[in-house]
Amino acid sequence: MVEHVSDDVAVLEECRRALSRGGLLILGIPHEGGVIGRSLRRLHRRMYAEGEHVNFYSIERMRALLRSVGFVDIRLAKFGFLFPQYHMHVALTWCPWTFRLGHWWTQRCDTTADSLIFVARPSSDGYRAPARGGSN
Repeated sequence: MVEHVSDDVAVLEECRRALSRGGLLILGIPHEGGVIGRSLRRLHRRMYAEGEHVNFYSIERMRALLRSVGFVDIRLAKFGFLFPQYHMHVALTWCPWTFRLGHWWTQRCDTTADSLIFVARPSSDGYRAPARGGSN
């Protein structure tokens, strides 16, 4: 959902605030910030311009964002695979054995993941997100 909102920092700060002690954040995002995701956006500009996503994340960018709002022990799982040509991508993902091969490759090469799943816990150092905006 963070790829759909303009203030992703505020959303993640609220997630951190709302988590109970010992809670975990589980966040799934499309891997549009990777090499192949960026290539797809260039090749299919119109589709992405009309899309709903306002934020595009690489693995490094999301890790840094989670750390900046007070999450620690950040873990990553990668799923699926992207192929830069849309019709070829659809054909490859519909075939079970090419999908499994692509998923296997994704586990070894960060740039080809279709989706990223982050799991993180709030730091226990008493971090509190800074107040946003003025007081009413």
